Amino acid sequence: MGGYVHPLIKNAADKKGRKIMFNFRIITCGDGTDVIDTTLKTPYNSLTHAQMEDYIEMDRKLAYMERVKEEERKRAEREQKIVKNPLYRMACALGFA
Repeated sequence: MGGYVHPLIKNAADKKGRKIMFNFRIITCGDGTDVIDTTLKTPYNSLTHAQMEDYIEMDRKLAYMERVKEEERKRAEREQKIVKNPLYRMACALGFA
């Protein structure tokens, strides 16, 4: 009942001596909702083909959400530096900015 692992991925993992895993687990509740638990890891070989597709899709979504969060953090940090700049403050006080 093991899942499919692409041969290139499997060879890379075998050479490094570690298992390939997702850094989260999708847990299906009784009412049909899915919960993402990031404290658990899921090995590739424990997934069926359909589950692997779901995990790959969720992995992409989580990666996108992390990128968006990081971009937002950097933007806020940049704005904070600008606001603290004395030249910017002077320009605001004089009505230029």
